[in-house]
This record gives sequence, C-alpha cells and structure tokens, in this order.
Amino acid sequence: MTKFVAKPPLKEIQAARERIAPHILRTPLIPLEHENTEAEIYLKLENLQPIGSFKRSEEHTSELQSH
Repeated sequence: MTKFVAKPPLKEIQAARERIAPHILRTPLIPLEHENTEAEIYLKLENLQPIGSFKRSEEHTSELQSH
C-alpha cells in the first residue's frame, strides 16, 4: 500500500538549504563535449562529495533546525 506524504512548503526547503549551505560541498556541473550530439549534456561530479554526504545534509538539517 502506498502512503501519501505531503510535500514540505517551499519556504521550509529554502530555510533548510540556507542552514546546511556552509556545511555541504557544492559539486560542479561540467559540460560534456561530444561531437555526435546537438544536445547540451552536463556531468554533475557527485564523486567529489565526501562519502555519506546525503546523510550529512540530513543530519545537519535536523541538528541546525533544533537550535
């Protein structure tokens, strides 16, 4: 059975982003140069993130929200 989960309001998402921003490394988008396509393709280099970065962002959000 699928449960419906309400989306958080945009203001809450933005507030969480501001709280964790100083603690999270932003990964670059690098254009992929390929001569056989007209599409613009970008690579997001998540491999530059420290291991467990997603869990770190959740941890920081919870931690900073409680202060």
